[in-house]
Amino acid sequence: MNKIPVLVTSFIRPNFLQNVIGIIETRNDIDLFFATDGPRNSYDKVKINQCLNVLKQSKFKISNENTLIHNHNYGTKLGLIKNINWFFSKKKFGIILEDDCLPNNQFFDVLNEGLQKHAKSAKYMMISGTDFLPATINKSNSYFRESNFPMVWGWGSWADKWSLYQLRIPDIKVIVEKMASKLFGPQISRDKLFFMDTFRMRFTEVVRGKINTWDYSLMASAWRNDLVCLQTNYNMIINMGFGVDAAHTSGKKPDWVPTNYRNRPSQVRSNSVDSDVLTYEKWVAKNVYNCKLDEFLKTQIKRSLKL
Repeated sequence: MNKIPVLVTSFIRPNFLQNVIGIIETRNDIDLFFATDGPRNSYDKVKINQCLNVLKQSKFKISNENTLIHNHNYGTKLGLIKNINWFFSKKKFGIILEDDCLPNNQFFDVLNEGLQKHAKSAKYMMISGTDFLPATINKSNSYFRESNFPMVWGWGSWADKWSLYQLRIPDIKVIVEKMASKLFGPQISRDKLFFMDTFRMRFTEVVRGKINTWDYSLMASAWRNDLVCLQTNYNMIINMGFGVDAAHTSGKKPDWVPTNYRNRPSQVRSNSVDSDVLTYEKWVAKNVYNCKLDEFLKTQIKRSLKL
């Protein structure tokens, strides 16, 4: 049996990790890899050891070859990048799960099938198992849709595509204008203006370190290389990482965050892909990335104050 390579990344949340490992333990076809950032203090050391005990008590006997434990704390951004670099130095493709992303059982089969089928495609950057579109909006019966927005709550990719990842974003103006024209057409419009303004600010905040995250750089890398993402048309991930234990999202869970799994419909066309999905893309831009008037006004205030 060819096992599915899966990287689980963790830090100081043993309860979260226990939930994710519990799901993975129900399967016999997972080649499990594990990576954790290094401690910042004595509290972190205790929690990291508790996470390692979760692994030791599981049915998986993970070898040193499949384990990465950093001695130094690299932080959420650089730590994740190092973990993913390490994983793809060992595997040509695979699935990545952070410890707060709880998958359903379909997740592994769907992503593995997509990774296998599209391995030689020059079109796709990655595959995501999270769908933010409400069922009332997403009426597709296709397996996947194409999307310009990489969703990293349970995702997979190929080593050659990950090699295109670039943390720096030196071409903000160029890639944002190119994507805005792709989604909204060549003419200026209110929605196109909101989109450009929001993403120019987000990418700039990443470059300046005001947003300590790595995934906006993944989006920029995809846009730069004219790649799109395969997005499942049904949600297979519940994100547990909101509240006091969150890495970034310590506030209230946004309304667009899925609270339930939505399994693949029985009538779905196997491995089919929707490519004409501008309505869905515009919904994501407006609702997930907040490309609308209130965010536009906030951005103008930030610029006036030079924040």
